[in-house]
Amino acid sequence: MDKFSCKNCGACCTKFSVIGALPFFEWEVEGIIEEAKILGVSLDIRPINLMFDEISGIYFFPQYGMFNEPCPFHVPGKCLIHSKRPYVCRMFPLIKTPSIDGTEVDFGWFSYCPNFDMPKLVEETNYEKLNQKILNKKFQESFGECNEVCFKATNVRNKLDFIVRELIDKGKIRLRGLNENEEIKNPLPIIDFLVKIKAISLEEKSKIIEDFKK
Repeated sequence: MDKFSCKNCGACCTKFSVIGALPFFEWEVEGIIEEAKILGVSLDIRPINLMFDEISGIYFFPQYGMFNEPCPFHVPGKCLIHSKRPYVCRMFPLIKTPSIDGTEVDFGWFSYCPNFDMPKLVEETNYEKLNQKILNKKFQESFGECNEVCFKATNVRNKLDFIVRELIDKGKIRLRGLNENEEIKNPLPIIDFLVKIKAISLEEKSKIIEDFKK
């Protein structure tokens, strides 16, 4: 497999996603805002993908999004907060850790990078006999730190998704999307929502965050 190497072209800093937002975990937001203040940068950070739990009456959301596109921290050939950039930048071009279910390989999702041929990598890997251990090793060899951060981010998302699905199955929460022009009151990040309804403890919340930051 080819090795990914950032060429500092800035393409990923110019176009974020179809919704035009760069996603952050809740525990990253404070640091990003602090860096913006130091640099005199104006940010537009808002909750994305809001949901409403009809049982608890609480609005919550999985992540924050920065709607400053292109990224205000980017200058030609350089990121002004490179050492403190958020997880989504550190794991680029990966979005989700690949996995194997039986003989089927789910390569996850990838962001487009003009300097790396991801379709070629996937096509070449598809012809090999893989198990999860070999697949993980290959992606670690190709993406290094990007893969490590992606693995942690995937684990966080999967863990929180599993808890939510379990709560739905047990009838403890009942979710719906938002109606147009709905008045949203005090939305919570998903991890704080789970603490609020006592699905996880404060200690479990801290462990999830600390495990990601290690």
